[in-house]
Amino acid sequence: MRTTEVVDILIEEDEENYRRVITALARLEDGAAAELTPADLVENVAVKIAVDVEVDVTRRAWKIGYRDAIAAANAVEIDGIRVPFLSLESLIASKETHREQDQADLVVLRGLLRNTSRR
Repeated sequence: MRTTEVVDILIEEDEENYRRVITALARLEDGAAAELTPADLVENVAVKIAVDVEVDVTRRAWKIGYRDAIAAANAVEIDGIRVPFLSLESLIASKETHREQDQADLVVLRGLLRNTSRR
């Protein structure tokens, strides 16, 4: 499995939520997200925010929307904050694209799913 320096954030499609996301991301060190508007999130498939770590904000992860993702999400607690993340099945669905790097990821992810299903 490859690792990246990118944090992908899948957000719910709602204008007030877009404003909350922009406000939160604007607090990052370089403040680059402060220049965003809700329209930027509506008009673009993904919005890249470059800071020490690149953050990609999207309303859809290929076939997966926020509501489907959150319904099946796993979660961890970090410093008292619940942080949801994609289930393995949702991650697989988000990688079922035509991109070469996603195809390579799928081989590994499907193998992981097979191995966890056998337990």
